[in-house]
Amino acid sequence: MDEFTRNRILLDLEEIRINFPAYNQAHSKLLNAIEDTRITQRPYGAVLCGWTGAGKTSLCLQIKSMFESNYELETNAEVRLCEPVMYFEVPNEVTVKGLARALLLEFGIEKPVGSGEEMTAQAIKLLKEKHVELVFLDEIQRLCIGAAKRIHVPTLGWITSFVNKLGKPVIICGTEECVKIRSYVGAFASRFPYQANLEYFTYDGNIHSEYSLMLQNLDLAIEQLIGCQNEDHLQTPSITAALFIATSGSLGWLKKILYIALKRCLSQNIHRGLTKEDFAFACDELTLEQSLTEANPFAFDLADNLRVISSPQAIAKLKLYRLAS
Repeated sequence: MDEFTRNRILLDLEEIRINFPAYNQAHSKLLNAIEDTRITQRPYGAVLCGWTGAGKTSLCLQIKSMFESNYELETNAEVRLCEPVMYFEVPNEVTVKGLARALLLEFGIEKPVGSGEEMTAQAIKLLKEKHVELVFLDEIQRLCIGAAKRIHVPTLGWITSFVNKLGKPVIICGTEECVKIRSYVGAFASRFPYQANLEYFTYDGNIHSEYSLMLQNLDLAIEQLIGCQNEDHLQTPSITAALFIATSGSLGWLKKILYIALKRCLSQNIHRGLTKEDFAFACDELTLEQSLTEANPFAFDLADNLRVISSPQAIAKLKLYRLAS
């Protein structure tokens, strides 16, 4: 296989979106906030919360793809570039004023000046001029949670005011630390009536479980990409268990393993599709911090791996990756 074809397949793998019930429910909630704003002409938002690797970014990009791409709007005075969707990642260690400044820098303002209120007003003005219909604020925990792991209540007030003045839906995304963010300020909760939590997958060997069905759909999508059947299918019980041990159910880490495995497959044994050896290679290559064992799970059989999953140590570690109720 030539390098161009290989790279195209790997890029296509990155673009695969596998829907599953929890993902679809979260998708529906984000769309509700957008639709409610359109119908009532009052801005509503949604909170999307989950551990890194739970699928938040993939979901946001899927929502983003539903909107028209950037376009030019011609007026009597000028031709203006319009951006229907703005996806903005909150910088590290930023204040409200710092976020407003970062927004202006995103718009090409080289040296933003003024108070936090003035820069916020300028950012909102630019958003309206660009006919922005939806704003994503990702990694919101960087703004709302301090070193003491406490919510900055005034920051929630600023976000509420920002949404009110913008008049458009805003989706804020954060890690597990933000799971109770709506409980602190009534006005914030009212403006963000929807919250979607994305969890890591739980292990269930049943072929009809959410985890198994997701792997089955992913396996089929990969076969369509490479044009042949995988020798070892993702939904095969031994592969399913080993992948779970390596990732603790993280969709993000699963995709990293599949990327490395497929890259090896395309270079060595494309006619066989993905094999157990490809998965084992990927797990050796990666530093799997969330793995339930220090050993490569593809070096063991199904019975051994099931014992690992049911061990007290694994159960305790998996509890750490559950969102607080």
